[in-house]
Amino acid sequence: MSNFSFNISLSSSWLYQKNTSFPSSPASHDLVGYVAAVLTTNFVGLPINIPILLAIVLYPPLRKSTSGPLLAQCAAIDVLFSLVVGPMASLVRFFGMSYRYPPWFCSILFTLVVHTAHPASTYAACMIASQRLSATMFPHEHKDVSDRKVIVAMLITPWVMALGSVAFPMASHQLHTVQSAQTGGCLLSTVTSSTVRSLVFALVVTHIPTAVTGVPYISLLIKAIGLLRVEKRKQVVSKPRVDKLRRRLEIHVALTSSFVWHCLSIYPFTFIAIFFPQLLMSG
Repeated sequence: MSNFSFNISLSSSWLYQKNTSFPSSPASHDLVGYVAAVLTTNFVGLPINIPILLAIVLYPPLRKSTSGPLLAQCAAIDVLFSLVVGPMASLVRFFGMSYRYPPWFCSILFTLVVHTAHPASTYAACMIASQRLSATMFPHEHKDVSDRKVIVAMLITPWVMALGSVAFPMASHQLHTVQSAQTGGCLLSTVTSSTVRSLVFALVVTHIPTAVTGVPYISLLIKAIGLLRVEKRKQVVSKPRVDKLRRRLEIHVALTSSFVWHCLSIYPFTFIAIFFPQLLMSG
């Protein structure tokens, strides 16, 4: 749902050129239902991610693992989405139907909170996927890229990319976040009517890190399938070894399936939002 709220904001500039007055009527039943659905789905994420954080902190093997801090960061960002980002994005739209926000609210505060969290999440997932690929495919070389300095750099990188990406709309350079005259919410749009800048922004904050994240998942899935087939073709088959490889394959299938679902939930909508905003907002 947070991806939905983020990507709909890329849909854009035509709203501000066609509407000059803000709605002053109370929110419709459909909007109330939308806000309720967003809040519910976001709060459902809390009992999933909070135990992950506690497990990383309290369970020694996870706490000492080089992946522990990266996993903790991903879970912490998901908690941030559940408690702050998702509710803020939906409530801003809800109250925006009857209240006009000051310009700084959308351009500075909303952008800093909502639009920073999304690229931080995608790049954090990219970091941990790359780290796991390195550990599995290159175990000997992995020791050289798993020391404390490298892990710290991998923890900082998502936030550097996130803050760098939102610096442009916060400065109203090429992009800006303004209150929509039609929906009442804060939407990210291009300063001009061109969709190229929105596409570049979407590539940097969503598509590129997602593609980089997908490479490790798909590579590890292919390797797991290959190892299981090789083990089954041996003249003397070790059942414990086969069971271990089968469990590993099931994990990689689950991770890859989750990644595919992630792509299907983002890419088609983003494509429509960027190139066919009128079609999106007319229904």
